[in-house]
Amino acid sequence: MEGLYFEELKKRYIMDAGDVNHYADLKDIRRNRVNYGCVSAWAQVLQDHGHSTNTAVWEDRNGCLRIPSVSIDGKMLAEFPDGGREAEEIE
Repeated sequence: MEGLYFEELKKRYIMDAGDVNHYADLKDIRRNRVNYGCVSAWAQVLQDHGHSTNTAVWEDRNGCLRIPSVSIDGKMLAEFPDGGREAEEIE
């Protein structure tokens, strides 16, 4: 059961990172920041379960956040080319 929950957390972490980039594409700063909060919350839940996380982030010229990659325990999970929505999963 624990392994299944971990997989679900990883999936949500990746999906919400893509949503951050999606709302940056739409220049919707409010939804962009809300989804970044979701990514941060999933990262904290993963950390509470004993995993280290790394959410790379940068701010574009419109003031929106973009996430180029996410990783857990030093292993890259997904990359988002050009800060886009579609993830290239590494695993």
